[in-house]
Amino acid sequence: MADSYFKMNGNVMIQRKSGIDSQFFYGPNHNFEIRAENSPIIGTTNSSEDNATSDQLAIYSGNTKLWGITEGGWVQNPNVPAFYGSNITPSTVNRFARSNTIFVNIGNHITHVSPDGNERTRFNAPITGLYYSWMGNIGTSSAGTLRMHFYINGIQQYAQLRTAQTTNHGTSASMVGIFEMSAGDYLEWYSYDNYGWYNNNYSHIGCYLIG
Repeated sequence: MADSYFKMNGNVMIQRKSGIDSQFFYGPNHNFEIRAENSPIIGTTNSSEDNATSDQLAIYSGNTKLWGITEGGWVQNPNVPAFYGSNITPSTVNRFARSNTIFVNIGNHITHVSPDGNERTRFNAPITGLYYSWMGNIGTSSAGTLRMHFYINGIQQYAQLRTAQTTNHGTSASMVGIFEMSAGDYLEWYSYDNYGWYNNNYSHIGCYLIG
């Protein structure tokens, strides 16, 4: 079938182009396109789920795919804000975490700041929503207590992990939290310990938007 379209007030409202049907919505500041398209599901490694004829109902802003759902009900949200980092410093008593190795950083919503002279990592919420966060650390090899906290906008949050340590080896500990954050809020990770943050891959932090 040849390419065709329907216009209203000079704007394309419905279009068939290269076999793809689209409907357009024009907002005050941004335009959106909903299209039914063939988006093959192709595994890159050890996959038995390839489907070369998989279709999707997808939403685009220009050429950027914002969201999609397949005929099997699988949902894609390729731009969900997410961060995961490891190799945390500093290894000194009682410090906010600074991630030196970054594995995931969708949207680039982290910054490294040093308001007190000690550099730390912040996750900056791009939109108002519900966020899932976590952290893990190993305490020092001395008797004491390892404590970890989440901070939002410089305020300690309700969740606290507290675990005793021995003089033989440090305690491994991790914790998670779910927080309501407004656009522009920032989240940080804090460790109360004689050592601070154990670097290399033994410590990690992360956060992502869940809704």
